[in-house]
Amino acid sequence: MGLGVFVGIAPIWGFQILTGLFLAFIFRLNRAIVLISCNISLPPFIPIIIYLSYVFGAVWMGDHALPVTFSFDISLETIKLSLKQYVVGALMLATVAGMASTLISYAVLFLWSKKQLVE
Repeated sequence: MGLGVFVGIAPIWGFQILTGLFLAFIFRLNRAIVLISCNISLPPFIPIIIYLSYVFGAVWMGDHALPVTFSFDISLETIKLSLKQYVVGALMLATVAGMASTLISYAVLFLWSKKQLVE
């Protein structure tokens, strides 16, 4: 699940599923689980992912970070200035979310298997 969440958030637009399946094949992971967890970037979640990526990027950019502004005044220049911050933030968010989903799924499966042993 962690790999799927990482690839689903990573800024490789349009190639998340192909990349996830390829990496699942390379690392000999369950392709179905990776494919399902790659779909974290569904349309309702995209604004949240973009916002959090931008915020994470601001942390890593330090003094060069641009503030988060909500405006309809978008130009190619503002996109160019914000792109680096977004990409860095998306990679950091993907890493954190992938690690968190790995730990959570491992804990759930560990507790579930313990419950099965007790019964």
